[in-house]
Amino acid sequence: MKLKTAITIAFLFAIVGTSNAQMTFFVSPGIGLNSAAFGYRVNDKLIPFIGLQMIGGNASYSESGERYDTDRGQVVDYNDESKYSLNFLMPTLGAKYFLMKKEKISSYGILSISKPIVTGKGETNGEADNEYKDALKNIKAMGLQIGYGCEYFFDEHFSIGGEFGLQFAHVNVTDMYDMDFYNPNTNQTVTTTITETYKVNLRPTYTRFTLNFYL
Repeated sequence: MKLKTAITIAFLFAIVGTSNAQMTFFVSPGIGLNSAAFGYRVNDKLIPFIGLQMIGGNASYSESGERYDTDRGQVVDYNDESKYSLNFLMPTLGAKYFLMKKEKISSYGILSISKPIVTGKGETNGEADNEYKDALKNIKAMGLQIGYGCEYFFDEHFSIGGEFGLQFAHVNVTDMYDMDFYNPNTNQTVTTTITETYKVNLRPTYTRFTLNFYL
């Protein structure tokens, strides 16, 4: 596996109307990425929603000192610097369904699917690193989340809740490059295209606390 492709995977997993309809908003601080979502309460039980999670970062590496320049035939000072950035945007589409209600407590099930969007750029000594850019384009990912939770309603417009569930994450990275090899049968050097495919599947559980607003 090429180094920049491995770094990319590591970054990823550092790393889902009726007359009484109402708009909803909830935030979910938890272990890992925090998220926010906007929903539309169709009836007393069903709330379709869209959500968003995002993480971004950058890294740099520099090296300086002296080395021998063969073209100039002398020792020279040098300063090499590499910079890389990565942005991970994950829009989410899902639904929340209330199962039971007793006094001020309601239980619910939740299901969501996410399609991550990965962008970034790299450069070495001011020149763009196209290999890193191509590696990001070759990343295909998908996420699914299934959970169960309970909410305590202080009134009809505000509640707090706790949630536990299972997440499914799939990442597919494809890398292609040309390689030469010698064929003794024809006494010739042949160029072939090598395709490498890396697949990662994760199934972690999660817990989170929610703040819910029903407008």
